[in-house]
Amino acid sequence: MLLLAVLLAAASGCTGAGTKPTRSGGDPVEARPDPGLLALGELLDARGALPVEQALRMVAGLVEPLPGVEPWTPADTTAPPMAGLALRTAAQALPTLDAPVADRIRAIVEPSADEEELVVRPGQGLARRGSTTVAPDTVPPNEELTGVVAGIVADIEERTGHRLRLTVRVRTVADARTGGDALTTPVAGGGGTTRACRIALPRTLFGADASSITSTIAHEVWHCFQYDAAPLRNLDGAPLWIIEGQAEWAGEAYVGGSPSSAARWDTWLLQPARALTTRSYDAIGLYAVAAATGADPWRTMLPMLGRRGARAVETLFDRSATEAVRRVATSLVRSPELGEVWESRGPGITGSRVAPVLTVAAEPVEARMRVPAFGALPIRINASGGEVLRVTVEGGAAGAVAMPLAGTVELAPGGHAMFCLTEEGCACPGARPGTPQAGAGEGAAAVGATTAGEVALVAELLTVEEMCESSGLVGEWVTDVANVMRVLSAEYGTMPSCRGPWVATFTADGRFTAGYEASCRIADVTGRATARFTGNYTDTGRTFTLSDVVGDGSMTLNGRTMPLPGVDGFRTALGNTADYGIDGDTLTYSFAAPDGSKPTIVLTRRS
Repeated sequence: MLLLAVLLAAASGCTGAGTKPTRSGGDPVEARPDPGLLALGELLDARGALPVEQALRMVAGLVEPLPGVEPWTPADTTAPPMAGLALRTAAQALPTLDAPVADRIRAIVEPSADEEELVVRPGQGLARRGSTTVAPDTVPPNEELTGVVAGIVADIEERTGHRLRLTVRVRTVADARTGGDALTTPVAGGGGTTRACRIALPRTLFGADASSITSTIAHEVWHCFQYDAAPLRNLDGAPLWIIEGQAEWAGEAYVGGSPSSAARWDTWLLQPARALTTRSYDAIGLYAVAAATGADPWRTMLPMLGRRGARAVETLFDRSATEAVRRVATSLVRSPELGEVWESRGPGITGSRVAPVLTVAAEPVEARMRVPAFGALPIRINASGGEVLRVTVEGGAAGAVAMPLAGTVELAPGGHAMFCLTEEGCACPGARPGTPQAGAGEGAAAVGATTAGEVALVAELLTVEEMCESSGLVGEWVTDVANVMRVLSAEYGTMPSCRGPWVATFTADGRFTAGYEASCRIADVTGRATARFTGNYTDTGRTFTLSDVVGDGSMTLNGRTMPLPGVDGFRTALGNTADYGIDGDTLTYSFAAPDGSKPTIVLTRRS
């Protein structure tokens, strides 16, 4: 089997160049991950937060010296300013800092006697709502800037449904004051609360284009909403992919995209295997994917605060983390001709793409690598010269495969999809599942992970005969539920006398269902019993292993419904690795029971 080495180089976190995106109003430029964001990611802790000690070192190196603090500066001189992030982290931790250091941080983030602050009070946004666009090349007059901030506050209140209770204080400062970065810090109240937020805008910001200026201001205003929605204790140590990722998306979504986010987008798009806990501003892509799936980040972002990992992702997407990582993985392929799920879209997005082409010929080929939690492996597929293309997903949490005209097949780990490449069609004898017909052109596959581990996409060409032989477990299998109950009764006691079809279905995409509807009798009372179980399966050809099995059963007697006796035995029978064999249309499998026995169940392929 051939390994796609170029994929490992492109997707394992290197800084290699991608395709050339076109910036707004400019010529194509070479797309590369932002070195500053990569350097920042290396400084974050296991949760994805910037440690206070490191923030102080950054302030000392990027803004001004601090007593007893060793300065830090990025090795790459092209790295963008990170002083605002460092200052905010330090300001949030003021009560814990040594007095001399705390005094210097206050002197930086609080206005001096000769600096004027503009004030937007709660509710003032609606009253002063006006233009929210700032003209470039000039610092706007106080009245105009106050109206801009008030308008942004009012617009975000409307989009989120959250009324800002904090006073917003805004001032413009010399670049040296904040290291050239925009800055938002909390003004603490009693008991860990926040009574205001303070925004400092560097004067050089107003030399940018209008959309970038407005995006930056909206980004900082979003931090005010974060301070208002969560206690400071929930924001201390919060992952930057949440704090800065939200604000970056909010600023860009507010203006509909600007050139200011290009480097953030390149880092997201060109680093599919980058750990979420090492992302910050480049997590803009995660929020854009959530929006593309139908979630409303404006409504789901604030509830994320105080949450971590999968729980935060599920809150953002309003769906399972498994479904979220599948959509993230497919979006990074960027082949919209295969369907919307195979494209990335978002405010300010560039044209960067990193997914390489996996060419399938005589020998099977695979793309295999280790990814972190919420990392992804996207590829494009070029297959020709064979009868059937089979693509298998290994590891991760969820994957998908698509070919032209055949549509998208969602896969669980261990599942595979097959596509017919011949005009004559690819049918197996009997009532076996058909194989979708693929058209000419490039396909795609992707797998995403919710936990760190190895993932792989394996592609190979088969003959129709090989396809029919290899998909033997796929299909519907049936026996009488009485046979299953009899096998299980040795361990779980006597079960009701029930008759009806027990149907187990294995699909090519790695999913499994089983269940029955049966008539039952206990003594002289008759009734009905039903059960349904679903899960995923992996198939080695000699064993299958079921995972994520969920479901239940019930029995109704004399109009009274109760849990089905022995239903846990069915779960046990479904949730273990089973040895199996197929002889014609007969499937025989056995599994290890808790008492050490190995019950055997025999089913017949349903015609």
